[in-house]
Amino acid sequence: MKACARFQLLFGFLGLIFLVKLFYNQHMSEKEVKFNRLRNLRQLLLREMCNSDKVAFSEGKGSVEDMTSNDLGRFTVDDEHRFIYCHIPMVVNTDWISLLHKNSNLKLLNSLPRVQMLEKLKQYTKVLFVGDPFVRLISVYQEKFQKHDAYYYQNYGQHILRLYDNQSSPPQTVEEASAAGVLPSFYNFIQYLIDPQTKKPFDTQWRQMYQLCHPCLIQYDFIGHLETIQEDMEHLLRVLKLYNNIEFPADGDMTSEYVSDWFRMVPTEEKRKLYNLYKKDFALFGFLKPVELINY
Repeated sequence: MKACARFQLLFGFLGLIFLVKLFYNQHMSEKEVKFNRLRNLRQLLLREMCNSDKVAFSEGKGSVEDMTSNDLGRFTVDDEHRFIYCHIPMVVNTDWISLLHKNSNLKLLNSLPRVQMLEKLKQYTKVLFVGDPFVRLISVYQEKFQKHDAYYYQNYGQHILRLYDNQSSPPQTVEEASAAGVLPSFYNFIQYLIDPQTKKPFDTQWRQMYQLCHPCLIQYDFIGHLETIQEDMEHLLRVLKLYNNIEFPADGDMTSEYVSDWFRMVPTEEKRKLYNLYKKDFALFGFLKPVELINY
């Protein structure tokens, strides 16, 4: 009887383990199905938008073969894991990027002979992360102007202060500007962007995402979003066989209230002009039109 009782207890315990594993596998399966559905929707939307006006979205180029080495300047190659990543500034922070390239020898795609560039673009997994265009502009302003970046003060900040903040003689150096508490406001930055006289294409830090990574010419295998970066990165690292007890970095929660606060001092008409500048990024990557900001 005791042996029978022990057998029943063991059988019950094993049964419980089986049920737990079954539930866990079903849960992961449902999560994976949901993720794949979202990924497919992103890819479908991108292809439909590209096909609707490929000349405009591809800036006159017909295929990858028409792209110059300069067009491919944002692409990093990881030969060990056979993937290519197009980096868009102010979308994914360096902690996240380090997860992709951990212990790898990297090279720029455009440093390779052209035949190798085209071959790797065909054979490797191609990865892109994008973010809401307006949120990205906030991050650019914080990083390059609020933090008193010397290069961006000398090459842009002084110019912006003269034109849009009525400062005929702004501080000569970033150190002087920092000591005096002088910096372009976020509104000044927006004024600079929407000014028809501003040179284009923009600096890479705030250039439109489609101009940096050419999604209508390059068939990306994976497109992640900043807004779902944890789920996207987990899936990508599994696909690339890089997922191994990784602790994910924390990212700030960019709520609609957060964005609205930043744009509060920007007049509606100027927000509409800004939206039109980045309209293609909103459309291609499925970001919602910020109707609460532009009022149409």
